[in-house]
Amino acid sequence: MNTELSPVHNHRVGIAAEFFPDGGTIYDDIGLAQFDAWQMPWQALESEDLTAAPGAQSAHSLLVLRQRVTEEYLQAMPDLLHVARWGAGLDRIDLDACTERGVLVTTTPEGGRRPVASAALALLLALAHQIPARDRIVREARWADRNKVMGLSVADMTIGIIGLGTIGAEFARLVAPFGADLVSPAAHTRPEAAAELGVRRVEFDELLATADAVVLTCPLTAQTRGLISAEALAAMKSTAVLVNVARGGVVDEPALIEALEEGVIAAAGLDVFATEPLPADSPLIGLQNVILAPHSLAWGPEIVDGNRRQALASIYTVAGGGIPEAVANPAVLAHPRWSVRA
Repeated sequence: MNTELSPVHNHRVGIAAEFFPDGGTIYDDIGLAQFDAWQMPWQALESEDLTAAPGAQSAHSLLVLRQRVTEEYLQAMPDLLHVARWGAGLDRIDLDACTERGVLVTTTPEGGRRPVASAALALLLALAHQIPARDRIVREARWADRNKVMGLSVADMTIGIIGLGTIGAEFARLVAPFGADLVSPAAHTRPEAAAELGVRRVEFDELLATADAVVLTCPLTAQTRGLISAEALAAMKSTAVLVNVARGGVVDEPALIEALEEGVIAAAGLDVFATEPLPADSPLIGLQNVILAPHSLAWGPEIVDGNRRQALASIYTVAGGGIPEAVANPAVLAHPRWSVRA
C-alpha cells in the first residue's frame, strides 16, 4: 500500500469502540494509523447514539460491527461515503437509506467463510453424535446408560442447506466428504452453484419433509425473516435437527421452543437468537435437546484476521478513489458520488 497518497491521509475514519473495551487495540491492529481516525466512545455505543461521538459528523468511512446505521445517523453525517461492516450481516444497516444518500456499504464475507461454515459443521456433528447427552451421562455417573443414547450417521443424512452463498457453499464443501445427500431450496439456489457443489435443488417443502438436518446459513432479509415458522417445523421429521449460524430472526423462536419441548423435531444447535444476549429466562436455557452458543462459535484468529484484512482493503480502496469489493448495495454506484469512479 502506498502510504504517500494524500487521499489516504485526508480520509477520515470512524471506528466503533465495540471491538475492544479500550477502543484502542483494534485501531493499532487493523492498520488505520495513516488515517485521521476517531473512535466512538462506549457510552455512545450503548445509547446507540452514533452522532454523539466526537468527529462523527466529518467521517468519510465508518467501521462497524454491531452498531446500527440508520437514516437519522446518515442525516447527521453529511461527509460519510462508506460504511465498512466488519462481518457479513446487514440487518442493522439501513441499506436503502445508504443507497439513497450515496453511502456505499461493504462487508467482509471472506473473513467468515470458513470459520462460520466450520461452526455449523461443529454443531451438526455435536448433534449427530449426541455429545451433550453423552457428556451428561459421564457427569451424572450414569455410565450404564451410555448405550441407550443412539447417534446419527452423517453419511446417511439428507442435509438441507438454506443459504448457498459464501458460507453455505463452504459448509457444503466441508460436509461433502462425509457422503451425505445435500439439498438446497431451488427458488434461492443458482443451478450452476448447486451443480459445482454437488447439491440437489429441491422445493422448499420437499427439503423440510426429507432433511435429517436443516442448516441455516442465509442472511436475514424480509424474505427470510421467520422462514422457519411453526408450519415449517411441523413439516420436518421428528428425528430432524436444526442448526442456525445465520441470524436468530430467520427462526420463529417461540415456535422452535415449542417444537423442541414437544418433540416436533429432535434437537437444535443455535449460535444466534432473536434477542441477543439471550434473556436469562429464555426457555431455551432449560432444554436438554439444544446446544447454545453466544453468537461467537466462529470467533477466533482466522475470522478476526480475515475481517481485518477485507475491511481495511475496502477503506483503503475508497480512500484512494476506487470502488472496493464486496459492495452490499451495488445500486449506489449509479449515485453521482460514485458514478464518477466507475
